[in-house]
Amino acid sequence: MSKIEEMIKELCPKGVEKVKLGDVCNISRGKRVVRKDLETVGKIPVFQNSLVPLGYYSKSNCPAETTFVISAGAAGVIGISDTPFWAADDCFIVESTQMEDKFIYNFLKTKEYYLQSKIRGGAIKRLAKEPLEALEIPLPPLAIQQEIVSVLDSFTTLIDKMKKEVEMRKKQMEVYREKIMLPKKGWEVKSLGELFTFKNGINKEKKDFGIGTPIINYSDVYKRRGLHKEDIKGLVNSNESELIRYKCSKGDVFFTRTSETKEEVGYPAVLLEEINNCVFSGFLLRATPVKKLLDVEYCKYCFFTKYFRKEVIKRATLTTRALTNGNSLSKISISIPPLSVQQEIVRTLDAFETYISKLEKLITLRQKQYEYYREKL
Repeated sequence: MSKIEEMIKELCPKGVEKVKLGDVCNISRGKRVVRKDLETVGKIPVFQNSLVPLGYYSKSNCPAETTFVISAGAAGVIGISDTPFWAADDCFIVESTQMEDKFIYNFLKTKEYYLQSKIRGGAIKRLAKEPLEALEIPLPPLAIQQEIVSVLDSFTTLIDKMKKEVEMRKKQMEVYREKIMLPKKGWEVKSLGELFTFKNGINKEKKDFGIGTPIINYSDVYKRRGLHKEDIKGLVNSNESELIRYKCSKGDVFFTRTSETKEEVGYPAVLLEEINNCVFSGFLLRATPVKKLLDVEYCKYCFFTKYFRKEVIKRATLTTRALTNGNSLSKISISIPPLSVQQEIVRTLDAFETYISKLEKLITLRQKQYEYYREKL
């Protein structure tokens, strides 16, 4: 910060001039997308109404590091690409010969909420060009712009590096999990029907939610692995009979019962601690242990193997939505190592999870630091 402050004192003794964005930038609308030319993979991403590429082209209409603003859909969201790209007609392209591209991008990121407040329209809400053009932007000399970009790039480079390490560690963990869970001599083989009893969850009217006792919902379970008391945010008005029939106990495994696709159905999470008077949603299946052959913590991992996921998907049905049920899951068999081996597997995989979790928390911290300095600069 001190270097930038010194540069401002030296190069801008009267202070940094502020100008309207439309006076120093060319703000143009992108070009229409020809749907039949879109590809599912490629080098030239096509951005239309979100920062997720609509598809890929063999040509671009914007060079790398050009700032664009979504005008419909995710209107007001600011984007930039490190490769050439195609900006569709639901994007504004922001270019300038007087300003660094990334300086423009970082400035506009601080104005996202403001721009989103200017969205207007009926069924399809849009951002007009006028609020964008009217934004006041500081116009320091290029040397100061470049120094600011350099400082902010140091944050984003570090964040990107940490994100790549998280992905690498997750892949390592997956490979190691598959390896150590391969069936070994002496391991028992049991069907889930021998290990658990299954039951569908509670169904209530909309007015019954938001008050009453804790309820484990679909969103609590999906890709969660393990559940603690603080993870359960929902409440439902349940009577005494329902509290008995839909009771949740430590060691119960909850499977998502329905999803948009077969690939996303049947994801499990195990309840790792007791929660008084807790019930579970009708979008879930509860698997209650009937034999003490599986360590509670081991259940965080054994239902995520490629073999198990393949079996769940194979047995799911698909009409308007993908569905699984207790009968289908009961028929899936798993190999069960001795409890001491299960506990060793848990210690190993927990170490991976702990390291990944620390990295993710550090990424969040660095992201907040980056946003703070971006605002300040």
